[in-house]
Amino acid sequence: MVASITRKIHGTSAICSRMKVQKKLTLLEKLAKSLGVTVVETEYDYLFASRTVVKNAANPKGPENDLWVEVGKRFVGKLKKGETIYYEIVGYGLGGGMIQKPFDYGCYPGEHKVAIYRITLTSEDGTVAEYSWQAVKERAAELETPTVEEFFYGRLGDLYPEIEQDTNWNSKFVAKLEEDFLEKDCPLSRNKVPDEGIVLRPESLRIEPFKLKSKRFILKESELKEKDGFVDPES
Repeated sequence: MVASITRKIHGTSAICSRMKVQKKLTLLEKLAKSLGVTVVETEYDYLFASRTVVKNAANPKGPENDLWVEVGKRFVGKLKKGETIYYEIVGYGLGGGMIQKPFDYGCYPGEHKVAIYRITLTSEDGTVAEYSWQAVKERAAELETPTVEEFFYGRLGDLYPEIEQDTNWNSKFVAKLEEDFLEKDCPLSRNKVPDEGIVLRPESLRIEPFKLKSKRFILKESELKEKDGFVDPES
């Protein structure tokens, strides 16, 4: 199996997409429609989204200092029809606070970083096609935006050739991943915080990534969520 292994980073997930939306008809188009004339009622526009909120680029209907809208604007005029970019935003929000305290990822107040981890293309009939990891990297370079950090790409059997190909291969493979990638400090952050973990993404027709998180990170995240004043930026 060919797959990629990339760094999992702790920020806020975001999406920018160029999709069909309901078109705001002109008075003339409304009149034509009322007379039975066929009128095109959809058009392609840019959509910005967090995990829970979707906004139309032409009419965001939100605060001016919306991080997801402001970051999404970098892709306006650059995406193909039906293309959707999935990325993580880390560092600081527009209001000056950390997106995920105390994970600064080398940013200073007012700064943030963006890293693409997935791209899809939706056809006219609604069929969604996934870009391969290699295609994601090439498209991200065209968009002048980095991807999440890659640790490995290739046949998983080549990563640890010393593991015997038997019925216990899977568990031994995961154990090696945990040994090599988990329970470490995050090298991208100035603050001493645990690295979140990794994402293993098989290259297949229907891509289903697997996340492997550090126990240290899970404990740290739980500790932060129990503190007074905790706010989930994605909600």
